[in-house]
Amino acid sequence: MMVRQRATKKPGRRRWVRAIGVALAIAAVPSRPAQAAPSTVPVFDATALERARSAGRTVVVDSYASWCLPCRIQAPILARLKREKRFAEIVIMRVGADTPEAVWRKFDLAGYGMMLVFKQGREVARGMPTNEASMRKLLTATP
Repeated sequence: MMVRQRATKKPGRRRWVRAIGVALAIAAVPSRPAQAAPSTVPVFDATALERARSAGRTVVVDSYASWCLPCRIQAPILARLKREKRFAEIVIMRVGADTPEAVWRKFDLAGYGMMLVFKQGREVARGMPTNEASMRKLLTATP
């Protein structure tokens, strides 16, 4: 007696079709746009930095990218603190992808999310604060 073998479809074909369908469905859903950096924060300018330093103002150098999670956490906290009288006079300078590499080296910045605080012309603190308490501690560091 001869057993006739059934013709079978390739077992992986359905999975591929389903995977392609899921991929197309995901691609059709619009992604959430990246949160734009607040327009009130100027990009790095060496002249403005030196003017603020010589005037004795506290300067924060912020390495920022819109896709950087710590940066996106820090930006609203820093904006909220800047509205307080105690921190209103702080000058914030943003270093980003368009900033020359020499500036990154000057401040010894290895990546995004790092904040440097300068008081009386010299660096007094550096860190990557991700909550209000650590941001306050960074901003109130003394020389």
